[in-house]
Amino acid sequence: MEGRYAVDTEIRTAHQFPYQRVYLIRELSLQSPIKIHKDTVCIEMGSSEAYSKGKGVTMKAYSHSDTTLVLKEGQEGNIKLYHIMSREVLPHITDIGIRVRAIR
Repeated sequence: MEGRYAVDTEIRTAHQFPYQRVYLIRELSLQSPIKIHKDTVCIEMGSSEAYSKGKGVTMKAYSHSDTTLVLKEGQEGNIKLYHIMSREVLPHITDIGIRVRAIR
């Protein structure tokens, strides 16, 4: 459906996650018309504010929303996420994903 959409990046971690923030590259590639948008996302996880937003008993969930897309009906695309942290494998991250939601 044509309209405006928010793009949320979400991470779920175990409580013993060793970093205060996670840096990701988010790449949006849309077709018809072609549009490529690449940005850096910083998800704050170590602050008291971030922990109060986290949900769960044994896991914590963090969300970052800063991108709005205007999509045309039938438009297709891809979203890629990859981390740019110094370690190849980040311990205690259990899930990472994208949520696209309509803005009314």
